[in-house]
Amino acid sequence: MRLIYPETLEMSQAISNPKVMAIIKECGGKMLTQEKQWDQALEALGESFKSYVESGDSHKAKTILKYVIFA
Repeated sequence: MRLIYPETLEMSQAISNPKVMAIIKECGGKMLTQEKQWDQALEALGESFKSYVESGDSHKAKTILKYVIFA
């Protein structure tokens, strides 16, 4: 995950589906939280939350909001 996540961020311009980006950012944010990189985790999870809201998945957005508050 540590090797793949930075590569997916470089490809983010090619990914136009907000739900896909939300999932990628969610996984990265959780990984960064586990590694105690709080600033980066907060940024990734915040972007994941915004992408879930944009995609219309309010249930998942609420779940991610809890992670944002924690970070």
